[in-house]
Amino acid sequence: MTATTEDNILEAIAELMRQVSPSDVWQTDIGSSVAVADGPVEIEDTTQAETRVYTTTDTINGGKGSEHQDRECRITLAILVDSLARPPEGGTASQQKSRMKADHRKALMPTSAQLLLATVRVSNIRYMGSELIDGVSSAGLIGVRSRVECFYKEPITPV
Repeated sequence: MTATTEDNILEAIAELMRQVSPSDVWQTDIGSSVAVADGPVEIEDTTQAETRVYTTTDTINGGKGSEHQDRECRITLAILVDSLARPPEGGTASQQKSRMKADHRKALMPTSAQLLLATVRVSNIRYMGSELIDGVSSAGLIGVRSRVECFYKEPITPV
């Protein structure tokens, strides 16, 4: 089965997050375990830093053509990127939260605002912000959720 544009977008975002590894550029290891998923990370399954990429909604933003001609729809795809991690040795939870949010911003805001998969442009991407994930601190975890929107066109051919 051929991958859809949505599949390619999710994989390209996962690739962006896989870059995140402690170095001069990145501050956390939230890129050590990244997967495209159906939904958020299950807290019970988290033993290390984990990141999940998943779709929440898609919106059709108009199109052109008539019902008897080929037409094209503009689609906005809303995607969440959730990362869970344990506080670092010798660091505070507050510092880890700030570092995770900074790594999300850096990874999810490519300079060109274009999302690439194997050097092929699959979409434009817009970082919409991040928030802390509620309910994970009781498990000794820190959670950051970022939202991005991706924009692409999809041809619609009448059947």
